[in-house]
Amino acid sequence: MAATKAVSRRSHDFIGNEFEFALYFGANGRDNFLMAGSVPSAQRWLYGPTPDLLFGCGLLYAVLFAVFAFAGPAAREFHPAYLIPLLMILLSTPHYGATLLRVYEHGEDRRAYAFFTVWLTVALCVLFVVAVYVNWVGTMMLTLYLTWSPWHYTGQNYGVAVMFLRRGGIALPDDTKRWLYASFILSYVLLFFVMHGREPISPSGNPYFVNGGVHLTYLGIPDAISSVAIPVVGVAYLVALAVTWTRLLKLASFRELLPVAMLCLTQALWFAIPEAARYWQFHGGLDVINFDYRTYYFSWIVFGHAIQYLWITAYFAKAADDWKGHGRFWGKTLLIGNAMWMLPAMILTPDGVGSLTYDLGLGLLVASFVNLHHFILDGAIWKLRSSRIAKVLIRSLKDDREAGTEGSQASPWTPMLIWGFAAVLLLGTGVEFYESQVRIPAALGSGAFEAAGESLDRMAWLAKDSAQARVELGRELMRANRIEAAEVQYQRSIDLQPGMEANAAIGEIRARSGRWQDALDAYAAALAIDPSHAGIMSLVAGAHLSLGQLDKAQAQFEHALRLSPGLETARSGLARIAQMRSAQ
Repeated sequence: MAATKAVSRRSHDFIGNEFEFALYFGANGRDNFLMAGSVPSAQRWLYGPTPDLLFGCGLLYAVLFAVFAFAGPAAREFHPAYLIPLLMILLSTPHYGATLLRVYEHGEDRRAYAFFTVWLTVALCVLFVVAVYVNWVGTMMLTLYLTWSPWHYTGQNYGVAVMFLRRGGIALPDDTKRWLYASFILSYVLLFFVMHGREPISPSGNPYFVNGGVHLTYLGIPDAISSVAIPVVGVAYLVALAVTWTRLLKLASFRELLPVAMLCLTQALWFAIPEAARYWQFHGGLDVINFDYRTYYFSWIVFGHAIQYLWITAYFAKAADDWKGHGRFWGKTLLIGNAMWMLPAMILTPDGVGSLTYDLGLGLLVASFVNLHHFILDGAIWKLRSSRIAKVLIRSLKDDREAGTEGSQASPWTPMLIWGFAAVLLLGTGVEFYESQVRIPAALGSGAFEAAGESLDRMAWLAKDSAQARVELGRELMRANRIEAAEVQYQRSIDLQPGMEANAAIGEIRARSGRWQDALDAYAAALAIDPSHAGIMSLVAGAHLSLGQLDKAQAQFEHALRLSPGLETARSGLARIAQMRSAQ
């Protein structure tokens, strides 16, 4: 028995990859508590066939994929704009909280994973703070997060597939398991090569995932490599699937293998099919695999992953802990997950000690920080050297926690204060959601500009004031000829995060009232942000001209024309200077 435990411990230590859910089930078949056949096939479902297939195996997403395939544009237009942000709060946020709850709620878990829960967390916090001030560090964090994310999703799909095989009592030979494993890995490798090939350009002409000074940077794998690697990986992926299923169907009926089939299909729908369509530039008119709409449709993949994660972590919590219902579990994960998202933003807002607004870079950095922390913890917390996780997910046995834990000795006020503070933060999220998704759009649509400004002021208390929204509000006030109110909004936008449009707009406002030197200062600030903007350069030249500084005006107009030969304001400005010189 001692020898078996030693082997089990070594196998768990050895497997250090992101296929974290495979750690539930032991990649080494020598683990005595994971041997195939240890669970009757009648117990192969966690909640039952319908919920398991829908939520755990991706059937719900497959249904959505079919809807999007036949009615993608209509589906995108059908639901209200606030639906995606709302689902992010209700589904994605709790899935982060499920990991935090798993590892931080109980003292024995916190102690067992102190290296990850304390030291690596502190290191990641330091990196996050640095990224707020150093753009290339933020770009590195974002790139790592977006590259790691599909690997994390892939690992979860593979692990759940293996779990269903184990629970169904299907003895999986090592070579067959390797082929199944390879099919999931190859789907990710395909995505990696496509993702990090030449940088894609959006329909607007701008790179994807650019926000302030933070952006996704592509490795730029040369065509000479990717043009060979991608077809080879694609063929290898199909071969791995074919071999896997040829072998699996010799072990069990398709009905018994249905969960695994759904998970293979889910992996293909999430990654392999869209990435192949992207590389070969063929989407057959289907919105759902059209890369131009990938950001929108990937949101639904995020929801599918989050539901799957909550589905399995709720089952583990139900079996292993003091269970008080799914509603309470979801509520706790929502509270702690939301706190994880809110606190970094509130501390590092420009109104605090930071330099980026949430909509211009900070939001992407918070997302990178939260997700990287999630990936690290998630890859660590299931590497238990006891058989607790296996007993719950494979054998459906409860685990008895040892008496006298730290939690039983802690002051009862401590958890009350923590959960109370988390509840206040969640209330703040609800207020911010209402203001940004409901009240502000309605106010702008009805011309209630004061109400929109008041909403933004309230959002500032929640670290969600928006430099872009302030510019939009200023633009609407300018159209309504409410110049002074517009200047206030533009200035607030600049205070949050200096922007070219806001500075240029303030320059225009000052120019209207004949404050040419003040206008010149504002235009110069705008030009400093984008020195190659010919239109702003022409405005700078116009301000010099109005101040009688002909030489400076001429130099700026000429420079603007070199940047944009067809710029009419620069041409007419030079013509005016020529007339003024001839009249002298």
